[in-house]
Amino acid sequence: MPITVACICGKQFEVPDSFSGRKGKCVVCDAPIRVPGRTAQSATSAQLSAFSSSRVSRADESGIETESSVEDPDDERAASEDLVVEVPAEPTASAGPAASSGSVRPPPDEVTIERTVGGYELVRKLGGPKSSVFLARAPGGKQVALKVIPHAVIAKTPDVGKRFLRGAQSVFGLKHENVATCLDTGEELGNYYLAMELFPGRSLQDVLEASGGKLQEDRVLGIVLQLARGLGHLHRHGLVHRNIKPEHILVGDEGQVKLIGTGLIRRNPDEEKKGGIAPITDGIRVGTPPFMSPEQARGDDVDGRSDLFSLGTTIFLMLTGELPFEATLRTQVLEKLVKEPAPRVSDKSSEVSAATTAVVEKLLEKDPEYRYATAQDLLTDVEAIQAGQVGDDGIPPTIARDAREGHVRPASDRLPVMKDVAPAPGGGPAVSTAATIDAGAQARIEANEALVRKLMMLVVALVVVLLVVVGVLVSVVVGRGGGG
Repeated sequence: MPITVACICGKQFEVPDSFSGRKGKCVVCDAPIRVPGRTAQSATSAQLSAFSSSRVSRADESGIETESSVEDPDDERAASEDLVVEVPAEPTASAGPAASSGSVRPPPDEVTIERTVGGYELVRKLGGPKSSVFLARAPGGKQVALKVIPHAVIAKTPDVGKRFLRGAQSVFGLKHENVATCLDTGEELGNYYLAMELFPGRSLQDVLEASGGKLQEDRVLGIVLQLARGLGHLHRHGLVHRNIKPEHILVGDEGQVKLIGTGLIRRNPDEEKKGGIAPITDGIRVGTPPFMSPEQARGDDVDGRSDLFSLGTTIFLMLTGELPFEATLRTQVLEKLVKEPAPRVSDKSSEVSAATTAVVEKLLEKDPEYRYATAQDLLTDVEAIQAGQVGDDGIPPTIARDAREGHVRPASDRLPVMKDVAPAPGGGPAVSTAATIDAGAQARIEANEALVRKLMMLVVALVVVLLVVVGVLVSVVVGRGGGG
């Protein structure tokens, strides 16, 4: 009789009795599994493959194969979204009354998970099979969300655990309605954990999937408004999140939004003294490639404006259903982040307003000097768009101010973009022509074009008036001459 084994990720396997006492790994989440003892039988090769000790190669949610090493405990999908928890051996069943055939009553068919980490009892997994966040019960009985970094990740990158604890400890004591409250953190037997408040909501990734991949602009602005407030709170306390993405954004049923994923947050003691933009200089590339900023992709210093770029990528995804920088491999994504300008939102979705398009373009500036200086500036523009308080040209106030003050990318710094045109005569390969794009100065260009149009209309009106006046004067002079 086969034995049903349940992994902590929720996947169930039926294995033969010959697997009794064996250890293997789940093909879904790679967590170790131990099968309880029972009478041996023969096993098929298909069943053996379900418990192969070798790791399986998996692609992350963005389709990027995990063949490169990006040091991110939260987001190395094939390695760090799983929790390594040994399935305990099933207790020996007490023998019941002997059956007529002389057999002994077998133990239950399903293996249950009973495990505590740091005194927290794991109840069930929150999120999909790759998630390592669990509903847990604290020693006092309170339910919390428990994030755990498993042994496999620590073995691969030993410093991950210390960085995780350091990031978690940085946010202790911070209270904000748009940032998940951290309650406890620690390490037990190589498992690093972080206890957070339990928020009744879904990840933004789940919300997007349930909505067909994108959201209406007004709903996006409502989410961005709260994220800007949360990020502003972190930045004012000298903290940089470094991993803004849909999986780290929770959306409640009533629309409340909370930032999670604080395991990569870094504190810089000079941040507040330097106006909130002092860089973090740990020399380590962390984050999720499609949502990284260019400076993260290069492994350069980062500050709060790096979070704003990642938020811009998230907004782009919410509005269009696409990522601005996509590729098959992580290395290709990183190269695009550094070298290629982001496409315009309006080129992907004609339904998005000019004002929101301008906001996303400013957030996705390659050079942080041309992005929003602070999350508060972003908040000002989003509130203005929601209230309909933008200029006649549709440009939000902060962007318009920066354009007037010349705080935009110089025309000489425009980035070349290769655009494909029709195939060459004779069926040859398509030729490319170089075009230029200046995402940071786009708002200024549009504002200038609107101003030029108004000036031209004014000039035309003045010319008409002048012609009328000249005509009247000519008539008067001719009339006087005739009378003489």
